[in-house]
Amino acid sequence: TENADSERVNLVRKVRDGMQIRVPVQKAARTSRTQRKNAQATAGYSANSTKKVGSTRAGTEKNNSAVQRVRINSASAGELQQLPGIGPALAQRIVETRKGGRFTSADDLLRVPGIGKAKLAKLRDYVEVD
Repeated sequence: TENADSERVNLVRKVRDGMQIRVPVQKAARTSRTQRKNAQATAGYSANSTKKVGSTRAGTEKNNSAVQRVRINSASAGELQQLPGIGPALAQRIVETRKGGRFTSADDLLRVPGIGKAKLAKLRDYVEVD
């Protein structure tokens, strides 16, 4: 759509069958949508309205729709940086660590210096092993 933020989508990523590709909306469109939701909420819309805004985990995932699942054994450092809380230095450490042996599960990220249980918990939904 005209609201799509194509700059935040990895256009060179290979697509597999069954894979979902989420295209985030541009900031301007997001802002106007938020303003509409706030206006509806203050106009007396109830939680049972057809325009309700859920506070479930699914609602949280929509807010993080820019982040897609990343294959930790084949992703480049740049692709790894798309993960929440992963910057250039930590992405490079992931690449270096996997040179010593492939990751067999997301839990193997604990071998990477700088990734503890808390960070792994945040990453678990966004990584997959290939």
